[in-house]
Amino acid sequence: MTKQLCEQVFTDALAGSEIRICGPAFTSEKSAEGPSACSSLFFPGCSFLNADAALVAQVYSCLLEHRAVGGISLLCCGKLLRFGEAVESVLPAFQKKLVESIRHCRVERIVTACPNCVAEFRKAFRLYAPDLAIEVLPLSQVLCDLGFRIDADMLAAGQDPEGKALQCLALPLVAVHDSCPDRKSGEFAGSVRALFSPEMLVEMAHSRRESICCGSLANAAGRKELATSQALENGLEAQEAGAAAIVSYCISCTKYLNKRQNRLPAYHYLEFLFGKRLDWKNISPYLDIRFFFD
Repeated sequence: MTKQLCEQVFTDALAGSEIRICGPAFTSEKSAEGPSACSSLFFPGCSFLNADAALVAQVYSCLLEHRAVGGISLLCCGKLLRFGEAVESVLPAFQKKLVESIRHCRVERIVTACPNCVAEFRKAFRLYAPDLAIEVLPLSQVLCDLGFRIDADMLAAGQDPEGKALQCLALPLVAVHDSCPDRKSGEFAGSVRALFSPEMLVEMAHSRRESICCGSLANAAGRKELATSQALENGLEAQEAGAAAIVSYCISCTKYLNKRQNRLPAYHYLEFLFGKRLDWKNISPYLDIRFFFD
């Protein structure tokens, strides 16, 4: 079955560009007006954008409808530059440019879908703009504050990439996998759990501050065996806790847990809220768009 790719169009407030995305391809056209003032900005992060631009557009429309944000930017927070050879020169230069753009656009509040983005933004502001009082909020917290909740019916709602009903959970029990960059603050951990009814949740032996990495960091460092063992350990702990599925709030974690362990399916919480199962095994490589300014 050939997939129907739907073009998504975004106006990037920070870059001042109109971005058109169709599958892994994109085009960008600079607007005559350039960057625009935006007091409240949605920052999906490149992992989310790469996973499913249509879902990004759906979440963004929801945030606009509830007046939770006033604009969007598809730029990277800079996290991926930490894995490059010229990290000591390239990362500061990029983040300084990013912070300058945020200052220029008079941003006061950033809502981001990614725990890595939250951590990177706060580091960048401390280093390059300590005078700016910019609020950086997890998307899950904003959705929770708006009154969104995940009920048992949502666990079987929507469709998978082949168009079949999800029917993902025989039991309405899920275990939350906690992402490494959120361990200290626990903001995503707390707000994602608050989206579920308490009776729908079970806890793994290692969670929150004691959580086991999904394995993606070890994989990036070339430690393949450790990466696989960490993914498998997460699946085993969730299964032993009685869960029917693992829920994550990190796109990279969800992708890796689906790729490297098969004890339980892994879901991103947005799949339940918006009734759409992502095709985790066929996500394309990262888009070049993530660092695009000019």
